[in-house]
Parts: sequence; structure tokens; C-alpha cells
Amino acid sequence: MQIFQGQLTLTYKSEVARETLVLRFDVSDLTDLQGNAISSPSLIKEGDRGGGFNFATGQFVSMQFGEKSWRSYSIASLPEEELELVVRLVEGGV
Repeated sequence: MQIFQGQLTLTYKSEVARETLVLRFDVSDLTDLQGNAISSPSLIKEGDRGGGFNFATGQFVSMQFGEKSWRSYSIASLPEEELELVVRLVEGGV
């Protein structure tokens, strides 16, 4: 497993069902956990899709909200598309 950190910028949001959103993100400023810039591991292609986060079908991303809250989301887009997640809104959730 490779772990990266970076900046996600929301580029698209659409409600596809009640309390369910499709979110697309631009991924930039990728680093490893020690803060070293990522230039060309197998998951990254510089200049591709606005910062270059490349992924395989079936992978997921984990996002941190606040100090201790983490949530994992399956990637809903195809590898040649922008990073897209489908998120169900839960009352009282993060």
C-alpha cells in the first residue's frame, strides 16, 4: 500500500439521488508522509488530470476530517477520468 497526502480541490458537485452526491476533485501538491514531493511512482503521472493522481479500478481514498476522523471512499470514476467519489450524506456524520 502506498500512502500519499495532497490537496483536493472540488471541481464538480451534483446530487444524483436523495442525500447522495457525486464529487469530482483536482488532486495537487502530492507528497509522501515525510513531505517529499511525489514525482513518478506508479500511481502518479505528472501533468495528467491537473496534478496527476492516477489510480486503478477498485482503489479507494481515505480522507481526514479534523484531528481524528477518517473516512474511506471508493473511487467511482474510470482511471482515465478525474478523481470522482460518490458520497452519501448521513445526518450527524462528518
